Amino acid sequence: MDITSIRSYIEQNSSLDAMMPHGFRSYMSGFDYQTATVELFNFTAAKFAEYFTKIGDDYRPSGILYESYPFDQIIKFPPESSAYGNRGKHFNCTLVLRWVGSQHDEWIKAWIKDFVREARAIDKREMLSEGKEPTAENNYVTFHLPDYPAEKAFGENLDRLKEVKRAWDPNGRFNKWLNIPI
Repeated sequence: MDITSIRSYIEQNSSLDAMMPHGFRSYMSGFDYQTATVELFNFTAAKFAEYFTKIGDDYRPSGILYESYPFDQIIKFPPESSAYGNRGKHFNCTLVLRWVGSQHDEWIKAWIKDFVREARAIDKREMLSEGKEPTAENNYVTFHLPDYPAEKAFGENLDRLKEVKRAWDPNGRFNKWLNIPI
């Protein structure tokens, strides 16, 4: 059965509405990992409990999602072959946080950075104990915090993306989130 089709941007963009509906403060972030361990999941449960306890009545349904899928097709192409900066022998974790009240914004931003740093440290310890190379700290580009450097997000593809930006956006109209400098 073939259920593929061409979808408009508006239609495709609405696919996340169920997870991130309009009306509350929302943030999606994430990180890459290689090992699904009891330590990582216990850490996740404890940190998530800290999150919704701190937010209290301002908490809205949120989640931490660990992806696990075969990455054989993704790694068939080298990282420099496209601007997709998330190729490698790793999985992704997505944080979907929702709350009410701007008074939590800075605490949540710090909580996210702390969560990602600690989760990556747990994964790195496990990888090193297994004699494996830790992840390169990749991520879906749309999940980086706004102050994340474009150089780190796009890596060796940044120079090529700068060329495209100079050709197609010479006035820098598209300059939000991870702005690619001209």
